[in-house]
Amino acid sequence: MRRHIAELAAGGYFASGLSDPGEVRGVTLAGYHVGISCSELRPRLLEEVEACVREHSVRVFVDSGAFSEVAVVGGGLATVRPLSAADWERRLSTYERLARSCGPNAYLVAPDKVGDQRETLARLERYAPRLRALRLVHGDAWFGPHLIVPVQRGELPMTEFATRACTALGLGEDDVVWGIPMKKGATPLRELTLFARSCPPDAAFHLLGMGPASPRFEVAVLSLMAECPEARITFDAVRVTALVGRGDGGSARPLTAAQDAVRREEPGAASSRVKRVALERVLGAESFALLADNGWVDAELPPSPVVVPESNGQMSLLAGPPAVTLR
Repeated sequence: MRRHIAELAAGGYFASGLSDPGEVRGVTLAGYHVGISCSELRPRLLEEVEACVREHSVRVFVDSGAFSEVAVVGGGLATVRPLSAADWERRLSTYERLARSCGPNAYLVAPDKVGDQRETLARLERYAPRLRALRLVHGDAWFGPHLIVPVQRGELPMTEFATRACTALGLGEDDVVWGIPMKKGATPLRELTLFARSCPPDAAFHLLGMGPASPRFEVAVLSLMAECPEARITFDAVRVTALVGRGDGGSARPLTAAQDAVRREEPGAASSRVKRVALERVLGAESFALLADNGWVDAELPPSPVVVPESNGQMSLLAGPPAVTLR
């Protein structure tokens, strides 16, 4: 991975799919940004997110949960968990709270339907007044949350869909972050390039469901930057589930091994505490390595030991500068 892409990867990544307060705190302390879904939000989780934003200025990506509304069936997308008007009311109420408490540190995904342009436009138009109000909750859009508008694929070219989405919302293209589906209903590279070509040089993009570990990540980012050299790019992907579990031989994946180590060190520790400490160790080392392995250095930071988790759950020390949080 090229050095400037590695820096972007460390600074623009939201570790999504978090469902426990300990996970939120651990990811924050590890130097990544937080990603959650409205469908997982409970009072304690929401309070922990707000506390991390307040105490550490972490950014939070909030998905509406519409991703789970459809599933891949027979090579296509089918509705399996339809969202009702009441579902959207709960989600928008949560957005309104986060807009007040997190302001510009919140990245909120606008109502959409994966793989369905027509329904996405209908939902954008239906909830446009409340979505516009989100951005003005602090009196000025500059201090409000970022609104991610997914550009779903379908009969309309992405450029035309984006134009209609802005019309439905009553917003300009400078007022939104374009959400690019990269998992369900994934956007082909050619379509992504053509869409970026129609956007201003400093357009904002969010790659939905794609993180630095994806083999398509670097080429997607380079394509955006080639067309929009001043692009603001963020992205999210579930990270925790890939790090937990045990193999057939009983060998533990890194996060599970780290959790085992915490339980040995702190017998009787609460589950949320175990998750926090383990994530801070594993993702903290990962976020530093993402930069250091790709040539990033900070001449102002003196060398110091870096703790790196091994597969057996033990911690090794490597020489190098301390991990830092990029925001």
